[in-house]
Amino acid sequence: MRLQLSNVDDSLLLPGWTYNVSAFKKRSGIQQRFGQDGAWISGDQKISSRTLTLNHEIAAVSDTDYDAQIAAITAILYDDLSPFYFSDLDAGMRALVELDSINPTWQKGLEKRLASIQISLIMLDAYFENINVSTQNWTGATPNSTFNINNVSAVDVYPIITITPAANNLLFSIVNQTTQDSISISSAAFVPGTTITIDSQLGTVYLDDGITQTEISSAVGDGTGFFYLDRGNNVLQYQSLYGNADIVITYRPRYAF
Repeated sequence: MRLQLSNVDDSLLLPGWTYNVSAFKKRSGIQQRFGQDGAWISGDQKISSRTLTLNHEIAAVSDTDYDAQIAAITAILYDDLSPFYFSDLDAGMRALVELDSINPTWQKGLEKRLASIQISLIMLDAYFENINVSTQNWTGATPNSTFNINNVSAVDVYPIITITPAANNLLFSIVNQTTQDSISISSAAFVPGTTITIDSQLGTVYLDDGITQTEISSAVGDGTGFFYLDRGNNVLQYQSLYGNADIVITYRPRYAF
């Protein structure tokens, strides 16, 4: 079993570690992480989190070795380096997580030599997702054209949509005609040579000009927001008065275990 923790910059393999996950519960809570104040957006999470526990027996040759092993774990989970993912590389799945607690238990007389360590992580989404992404290219999308994308999961998924304009594009919308949800973005800086990336899981929108990335979630139109792909076929429509665009849609199939 090859396990890994990763952040936005780095990853750490966990040889010899094991893990278990708490029971999958029926949808019971709402975490409105994505919608605007006073509005219901379909991308708002409607499922409780779960706990994922990592276990390991540390065998260190010295205090310095023990401290280095603990430091490597805490460094990966440092707050400023989010988002964090736990991955089971052999199963090909990962989970978006946050650190809850680290609990080392030493054997008396062998402190910092032999210790059991337990790390409790909170799965921010109660589902696992594939490490590998499914990608579909919608090249040369014309205004009001549609594109079919098939979500092979048994549950809804949160797409990442990357858009490159053919001309200055002051306003565009992507509409999921299957769910009747949409996201609209207005930006005078969205010109040829730039891209906008909409991450429906993390709830972010970035404008990339090839040199810098700027977070522009404030450009999302009122009454619109980050939407999901329903299970099965979804019909997406591109709407704009400012010409064609190249669109790339990626998603990761999701499952409970």
